[in-house]
Amino acid sequence: MKTTLKTYVVLAVCAGGLALAGCSTEQEKVDLPSEQATANDEAAAQEADEAEQAEQAERADEAEEADESNKADEGASEASPTTNEAPGAGRRLSGSFEPQRTSSVAASVGGIIREVYVEEGDVVDKGDRILNIDAKDYQLRVDQARAAVKAAQAQVDTLQTEYERLEKLLAKEAVAPAEADQLSGNLAAARAQLEQAKVGLRMAQKARADSVVRAPYAGVVTAVNVAEGSFAAPGPSPLIQLEEVQNLYLRVSVPEEYAKQVDEGDKLSVQVPALDRQMTLTVDRINPSVAKSSRAFDVLAEVDNPDLAIRSGMFAEITLAEDAAGGGPTAEGGEQ
Repeated sequence: MKTTLKTYVVLAVCAGGLALAGCSTEQEKVDLPSEQATANDEAAAQEADEAEQAEQAERADEAEEADESNKADEGASEASPTTNEAPGAGRRLSGSFEPQRTSSVAASVGGIIREVYVEEGDVVDKGDRILNIDAKDYQLRVDQARAAVKAAQAQVDTLQTEYERLEKLLAKEAVAPAEADQLSGNLAAARAQLEQAKVGLRMAQKARADSVVRAPYAGVVTAVNVAEGSFAAPGPSPLIQLEEVQNLYLRVSVPEEYAKQVDEGDKLSVQVPALDRQMTLTVDRINPSVAKSSRAFDVLAEVDNPDLAIRSGMFAEITLAEDAAGGGPTAEGGEQ
């Protein structure tokens, strides 16, 4: 009896436990969808925030691009030659100075260089000695040519005297005409030899003179390519580089859209920043061709440079402006 009672008690306890377990499971089943919904709501809110931030960033980028585009349009409008500008408003162009002449001075005769009279940077006048080539051989040729002239002259003098004597005899019919004709031919040949000897003398004298290489014009020595004791060969090999800088050109590259603003004879207002110097130059030449790469053409203006202050290659600023008189665009005559 006691065993049966215990059995009932155990069974009752187990049944109660199962009932409680069933209730707990049902509660978990009820609570699980609620937690899942909360997580979904949080994710959706986060996605909405991210979308809003992305939209704000996109709007900021669009505003920045629009601002940059407006600035670019303003800059293009300012640079455009068709923009409305106040009379006299200048447009800046750049240019550089270059020598009117540049020469590679070579030797007309060959030989050992005995002396070099100039250095890089020296200023020379036309005819100044630049270098001296050994002239001993050329002097010998002059002496030989002079002796040949002297001998030819003596031959002509002898034949001339003989011919004059024969003419007198021919007048008296004391000699045959054929003899006089033969002597006349010999005299003509002697005179031709004399002229040839004189040409040889002049050539020898020129070669001796050419052994001293001189400046072809006034300028500045920009390079010395030889030294004393070296051999100078006749021909195009440059011994000295020379530039004429007393007179320069200002070369300005002008964009093709400014073609109507520059004409020959116009005045250019020029600033040389390196020298803090202002000047007014006249357009001398305009290159009719436009470079395909730069879409620009060259304008040249002559520059007097007696003090040699302006050096070839120096930078210059040039101001262009509309014609205040309304007669069409032109180069400005004064500094802005």
